[in-house]
Amino acid sequence: MIKTYPPGALGFYPQQDRDSFSNTFIFTKPKVISVQKRDKNLKEAKFLPPEDKMKAKIPTRIEYKSLADIAYRIIRDKILICELAPGSKIVEEKLAQEMGISRSPLRKALTKLEKEEFVVVFPRKGTYVKKLSPQEIKEIYDLRRLLEGFAAEQAAHFINGNQLKKMKEICKKHRSAAQKNDLLSCLIHNMEFHNALVEASKNTKLLKMVNNLHLQLQAMRLQDIKQSPEIIGAQEEVVKEHLAIIDALSKNNPKLAKKLVEEHIMRRYPQKSIELRG
Repeated sequence: MIKTYPPGALGFYPQQDRDSFSNTFIFTKPKVISVQKRDKNLKEAKFLPPEDKMKAKIPTRIEYKSLADIAYRIIRDKILICELAPGSKIVEEKLAQEMGISRSPLRKALTKLEKEEFVVVFPRKGTYVKKLSPQEIKEIYDLRRLLEGFAAEQAAHFINGNQLKKMKEICKKHRSAAQKNDLLSCLIHNMEFHNALVEASKNTKLLKMVNNLHLQLQAMRLQDIKQSPEIIGAQEEVVKEHLAIIDALSKNNPKLAKKLVEEHIMRRYPQKSIELRG
């Protein structure tokens, strides 16, 4: 069965990035076609009359994705959902075979993932999925507190009724997921809330920075869910804190919004994960 998630479910994506990605994440074996077949399909589509393009639902603007780009997205998503667990070795030959590609685009994808700190390369040992150290986790949460606190402060000046309504709907879904003991959905709705908060600040640079921090934490969060079922008991408190943040934003109170977000983030500091890694 194909597992799908809504856009942004596993992280924050600036609008220009979302436009170039598919509307859902699909975690399954990809269908990779040859470059020749892809180019033939695109060439045929290019010369269709506009009205035929509409009927065939073929976009008028065609974007090319290299095999390295495709491999990057697939491997990154495998890391984000812990299919490739933190600390595990990446067997290039096996992964290339699974995706139906050669080692060359795979290595380009791994180089990009290394730059983004999703993987680490050890000379003469191979490539491994990055496992965050206790110090790195602390640094990420410290940065989140500063950046998202600032985002809340800015959002209190700019947020509109539609954005507030969207955040309330997310909280409603989050509470419903908690009542069903659906921890993965709770995680997704939590990230959706923080995504909406940062977007409301109208600062695209900030959105990219916070996105990177959340993606680095993603695999750890999924591991925590599997190892600590008691996390479900804290979800109602998380929703209440989110609603308090919404209330501060609706009253255009930047000082209170910033304070509530900073306290909220540090209350979620994963002390148990730190101890396990220490």
